[in-house]
Amino acid sequence: MVQRIGIDVCRIGKQRTGIENFALSVVKALSALTRDHADWEFHLFATDDGTAVIRGALQSAGTDRLRIHNVTDDGGRGGLKEQVYLPHATRNLPTFDLFYSPGYPLSPLVRSQMTIQQVHDMVPWRYGDTMTAGARLYWRVLLPVAIRRSRIVATDSQFTMDELRSFRFGKYKSMRIVHVSIDDRYLDFCAAGSSSILAELQVSKPYLLILGSLEPRKNLLFLLDVFERYHQMNHTVNLQLVIAGGKGWKNKQFFDKISAHPFQSQVRLIGWVNEDHLQHLVAGAEALLYPSLYEGFGLPPLEAIAVGTPVVASNAAAIPEIMGEHALYADPRNVDEWVQRLVYVVGNSEYREWIKLRGRTWAARYSQAALTDVLDHLFAEVLPQKSR
Repeated sequence: MVQRIGIDVCRIGKQRTGIENFALSVVKALSALTRDHADWEFHLFATDDGTAVIRGALQSAGTDRLRIHNVTDDGGRGGLKEQVYLPHATRNLPTFDLFYSPGYPLSPLVRSQMTIQQVHDMVPWRYGDTMTAGARLYWRVLLPVAIRRSRIVATDSQFTMDELRSFRFGKYKSMRIVHVSIDDRYLDFCAAGSSSILAELQVSKPYLLILGSLEPRKNLLFLLDVFERYHQMNHTVNLQLVIAGGKGWKNKQFFDKISAHPFQSQVRLIGWVNEDHLQHLVAGAEALLYPSLYEGFGLPPLEAIAVGTPVVASNAAAIPEIMGEHALYADPRNVDEWVQRLVYVVGNSEYREWIKLRGRTWAARYSQAALTDVLDHLFAEVLPQKSR
């Protein structure tokens, strides 16, 4: 008997951040799952902008067991996609056996016998002041509703699972860890062409790299202080600080600080970088800096060690759980600690070689194949009788 599994991927587009990239990783797993389970039928709900990306990620798009349905694109008002337009897109379809939301809260209007809600972090509760008021309200109201409805709550890490329990949202729920996966391009990285790509991005070595949206939780104001202190100590005077990522929100103070920064000429904002170029940008850095105050997983550090780039990271939240001994940690509020880590790592060829030898093996624990296996077991657990 066919099992109909719906998946909300309507946030996937050409420019993606963490949650959207995770959703795309879920999509990439589906070709293997349809091969291994003849009775599983997947229905993906995507916008016009995301459909082309999704078809490119699928090896068997368009088969009768892997279908893509259109969700109205409202021009970027994201919350309406899940809560209004997604239910509208499912209205003429039979009730699903299972519906999985890999990121944003699933609407209670979607008809499904069982649901799985992925929870990436508890930022709206722990660091709600770093969000816009609208986003904070959206998550605080709708995520608990989606969690209560779920048969299983999936989390990126043990840290996020513990956070959920501390807020009592998951007190009576079954929980499973469904980790974020690293793109195979990082695990199979080849440096050929890196010089021309860096030239295209107008980035010159040596440089430190930051990846992520320009928003308060990423702690970039703090890192500007670290960069200033480091240069004041006359270490590697020509070292640049390259910041790559979307514009984000609540960042006026950050831009003001860059304008007045004594080493402004060595701070480069290069915006969003596509994945084909990003791996080369990461590989060319002296180190990836990850001073975030709070993360439910933290993918950029894994990407860095996969291509042999050292990482200096915050010792907060899920980051130590995910990175183990493969990062240099510092308190995200202690400038002196961060400067000490930079003094150690910049130009340290011995430590870089150590990361090259060990980093890729560690990062491979979070491979696409590993995520596919986790999803296989998760879906089979929820639908055990009919799928076997």
